[in-house]
Amino acid sequence: MGDFEKIEVEGDLFIPFEWLDKTPGGSNLGRAEFSVCIKYKRGKVSEYFVYPEQQRNMNIFWHWQGKRDDLTISSYDGLEDAKVWMFYYCKTHKTQSFRLYVPPNAKYLHLSYNGLDFTKTDWGRKSERMK
Repeated sequence: MGDFEKIEVEGDLFIPFEWLDKTPGGSNLGRAEFSVCIKYKRGKVSEYFVYPEQQRNMNIFWHWQGKRDDLTISSYDGLEDAKVWMFYYCKTHKTQSFRLYVPPNAKYLHLSYNGLDFTKTDWGRKSERMK
């Protein structure tokens, strides 16, 4: 997966992003996506990795490690549900992975113990900027 900056998710992390790239001049990337790789240990989620796709900054990824029964993907603030559209085997992490479209008008990806949430606001919490 190349050279990426790894950011450990400890607690809550809100990541701002543009849901639709509107770059003039014909280089539009379309709707933002994220790839998610989930690792299991004894039937529980032991860690997950999140990589940005179809975005200007793709040299970063987020990593959560712990112990969870499941991983949730939710949308708040009246947003549509995120759309999971492609499942594949990740050779890097040797696990099940998938790509998902972000909901229209989403502004933040919230990573936490519960999983991934898409929101329009960071709920007044500290945000991690994509460099």
